[in-house]
Amino acid sequence: MKVYNIVALALAAVASFAGSAVAQQKAGNSALVKAYVRFDEKARPMNVALEPKQDGTKFFFINKETEQMMGGDAAKCDLFYIQTPADLAAATKTYKGGDFEAARKQLGACKEKYKAYAGLPGNPSTKAAVMELECAIRQMKWEDVKALVASFSNPGALEYNDKALYEVAKVMGSVSDDPGALAGIKAGVDAVKGDKYINSTQYGWLMYALGRAYAAQIPADQLEGNISEAKVADANLAIDTLCQAAVSSHGAAMELPKDAMLRAVKILWAMPGVKDYVAQANNMDVNKWNSAPYNFRDAVALAYLIKNVYMPDIKDSTINRLASFHVNTLEGKEKPGSDEKKED
Repeated sequence: MKVYNIVALALAAVASFAGSAVAQQKAGNSALVKAYVRFDEKARPMNVALEPKQDGTKFFFINKETEQMMGGDAAKCDLFYIQTPADLAAATKTYKGGDFEAARKQLGACKEKYKAYAGLPGNPSTKAAVMELECAIRQMKWEDVKALVASFSNPGALEYNDKALYEVAKVMGSVSDDPGALAGIKAGVDAVKGDKYINSTQYGWLMYALGRAYAAQIPADQLEGNISEAKVADANLAIDTLCQAAVSSHGAAMELPKDAMLRAVKILWAMPGVKDYVAQANNMDVNKWNSAPYNFRDAVALAYLIKNVYMPDIKDSTINRLASFHVNTLEGKEKPGSDEKKED
């Protein structure tokens, strides 16, 4: 990185966080951010209070003794790390605690407060904007997701995981139960699902969007009653894709997976023959289970998981009724691979 001169570096090393009177007058203490910087591997790292300016990856700070503006290019630094401000740390804690509505307010405030630093890598404004997108997705507020994507500042500067999240969010902003949305959502999913930086949770989100689009091909009256043979193929696509969404997350960010499971059960419940079989499925045993229709068994297995693992307090009458038919087909059998001999 080009630095003014060695003297400038020496002066910069004595700059303090609270000592920049000029910076305080321009930005106020609350808007300052601190960075840990090393210009090259031969120089020792130093802490600086950044000036609220945006100029690509250029950063600026003021020496407290000379009150001279100094700066450099973060992209050319051997080390450049912006410390997380206290209010962004608090917003992150709120988000991780699951209060998404409160977190979005805090994150939105941080996004605006630190937007002057948005050109710098790892800046608090962009971090807040990314988490704000995650909050809206997990709230399943699709119009909000769409609006946040549209107003996102400089998405082209995002790197790796954040860029992947932004691309996923563009698809999630299109989630709809409109049958005509399928082509657009499928194209969006196909365009981004191969990104190596998309994690399993985000992949599950994409499958959720696609599963909703497939389910939208089934008329509402058939979902409430019985799906026609003409729509069975669409139903199977919806079930399979929603189940992919369900299994892509393991214990974290379960809002969409849970909703996906409920939607899959609803479709299975409406599949041809399932309701008819339920009427005669009392006193279920292994023999009855093995001869039951596949869709019935899938519906029961998924309902059992929902009730006993993911949503034990669920009050849905269909889920509870289906779960009651579950049969453990391995009960009383020896464990596979066991070679222990039983005593006479």
